[in-house]
Amino acid sequence: MPAPGTPITIEADQLLRRVAAALSRVIHPTNGDDIVSSGRVRELRLDEEGTVRFRFALQAEDPGTLVRMARSAAEAVPGVARVKVDIALPSQSSPKPAKDPLRAGSVPAPQPNPNLLPGVARVLAVSSGKGGVGKSTVATNLAVALAAAGQRVGVLDADVYGPNIPTMFGERRKPRVGGTRGAERIEPLEAHGVRLMSLGFLLDEAQPAVMR
Repeated sequence: MPAPGTPITIEADQLLRRVAAALSRVIHPTNGDDIVSSGRVRELRLDEEGTVRFRFALQAEDPGTLVRMARSAAEAVPGVARVKVDIALPSQSSPKPAKDPLRAGSVPAPQPNPNLLPGVARVLAVSSGKGGVGKSTVATNLAVALAAAGQRVGVLDADVYGPNIPTMFGERRKPRVGGTRGAERIEPLEAHGVRLMSLGFLLDEAQPAVMR
């Protein structure tokens, strides 16, 4: 299986056929396919210096020993002086087109669930994968602006590492527990027309939080 277009003598052709036969006896330990028929060995040729060369298309599921097994099989063929293997990593291989590729608008937009939180019409999430970028500042300004516009607004500070909503609203009171026995609830505080709940209200300043 010499590379197409490569000028080759009868002796070289016979040598490459013997190498190809030897490589076809190398079996993948997982799926049982040989490395030639499965397309892993490509562009088998003999260069000007007499070196047997081929390209090995490595797949993600291939064990690390598979290339070494292929090289050893080629080197064991009588008449082969040197073997050079060019490895193509999975990212260099041509990816198979997806059956149903994603495209703009192919994923339906999520629909609001009015029963998720009774009495809550909309939820605005303010988040970031990095700290110190202004999440609490943005959330505070949004909440106060909406409250000033006549909306009923609440802020849930879900930051367990550095809850800043108490500081942003200048509120240090502890929330009270209300409700009937067996159905108690922590009642949110209110400041600047916004109802507030934060882990910072439940802890003293600089007190560590132990959670499980």
